[in-house]
Amino acid sequence: IKSGGSIFSVDEEAVISNVESAYPQIKVITVERSFPGTVSINCTLRSPWICVPAQGGFALLDRELKVLDVVGTAPTSGYTIVSGYTLSSSELGAFADIEWLKAIIEGGENNYFMDVKLSYFLTSIVYHGGEKPFIQAVTNTGASLLIYDEGAIGYMFSALYKRYLTMLFNEGGAAAEEGYFYPYVMADGSVRVDYSPTLPSGFSV
Repeated sequence: IKSGGSIFSVDEEAVISNVESAYPQIKVITVERSFPGTVSINCTLRSPWICVPAQGGFALLDRELKVLDVVGTAPTSGYTIVSGYTLSSSELGAFADIEWLKAIIEGGENNYFMDVKLSYFLTSIVYHGGEKPFIQAVTNTGASLLIYDEGAIGYMFSALYKRYLTMLFNEGGAAAEEGYFYPYVMADGSVRVDYSPTLPSGFSV
């Protein structure tokens, strides 16, 4: 923003890009103009709560998967710890392109888990590659939600979570605190959620 210019000549996209590039921990919410010559940039502080292995250490990301910091050792609490996947680039301020992790976050938010609430519920997320890749989301009770890396991952997360919740409070009680919740494809193509105290077949680690 240049002194002496018109408030109508301010390029909002450039303002947002410049501020967020200079300060990766900041997110610009709005850029407002007020007569006769005031421009207000309203910001909020991003909150890192996801830890992903990266070149040179561990990248700390927010819900939009923006790299806010890179540390030498993984945090011991307050973060969802990702393993089995390594960021190829951990440039400060860059956005990590991890579609399956974005989908998990969206699935959590659809169930009212926002930011640190989701990190409290999911202590870790393990990505298992191989012939049929899948994601193992480990809850704070020790149960695992198993999701294939395909299709509507966010929807599947919601289905697994609801089955876990139902069993935890209504059906299995303590048994649901551990074990594995996983999708099972029926003959007609529909999907149901099953439970197993041990790792089910079809999911190899």
